[in-house]
Amino acid sequence: MNIPPNINIDDLKEDKQAVELLRCAALGLCSLSKSKKNKRKMKSSGLIHHLSKLITLEVEAILVPVVATLSECSVDPEYRTAICEGGIIQYLSKFLESENQELVSHCAKAIFHCAEDVLCRTLIRQHDGLEPLVRLIKFTENVYMLEGVTGAIWKVAIDEENCQIFKSLKLCESLVPLLHNQPEEVMINVAGSIAECAKIPENIEQIRKAGGLTHLVNLLSGTNPTLLINVAHALGKCATEPDSASIIDKYDGVRLLLVSPEISQPASTIKCSM
Repeated sequence: MNIPPNINIDDLKEDKQAVELLRCAALGLCSLSKSKKNKRKMKSSGLIHHLSKLITLEVEAILVPVVATLSECSVDPEYRTAICEGGIIQYLSKFLESENQELVSHCAKAIFHCAEDVLCRTLIRQHDGLEPLVRLIKFTENVYMLEGVTGAIWKVAIDEENCQIFKSLKLCESLVPLLHNQPEEVMINVAGSIAECAKIPENIEQIRKAGGLTHLVNLLSGTNPTLLINVAHALGKCATEPDSASIIDKYDGVRLLLVSPEISQPASTIKCSM
């Protein structure tokens, strides 16, 4: 599976037989990576080292299963560290610009997992991955890709420096319409993204002016615990702005927050802000 160091990458890309062999090997790894036992075995065998070589080929037929494998394995913290330290994040950022939505979906999902780590969040910014993520929000018809993209945004927004860039890109204005009429997983990610972006006052203003507060309050009538927690955190952050706190109270947000023990803390924050 490994590419010998003396092999010229450009020559290899022109060898159709070699490309097909590598594609089949990558597909096999992708299938195997769905098993936890196989993940452990492949990790000890240096999987990320091999994938970091394959990804440099930039051959789409190989990239799709390679990045799908990275996405599958990146749920493991040790894999995430290896991916971040192995020079792979720059390629994931680059391939967000691809016209192949399957490849983009896998890239976004891998970033979603890897961006739990601060190093990844920094690398995504350094390799210009933030702006493509914002542009990809408009592809709402591809639910799998939208879930990955919004998840990636949520996690990279943990860094305030990334939030500042998102502010200039008016990310929150694009996120607000996704707080309704979307699958639950997408709305969980969007609410989490808004909660992180609301660390910055200008983003709170964007959320308020786009009508995001009423959508967030409406989501408090749901039953998904993760969604409720993310919504509550978003409302709690937004409530630090007096105008937003008044809107939340006007639409009965404080009462709805208080009736759920899981999310009573943000309700207290809102009350103190009024």
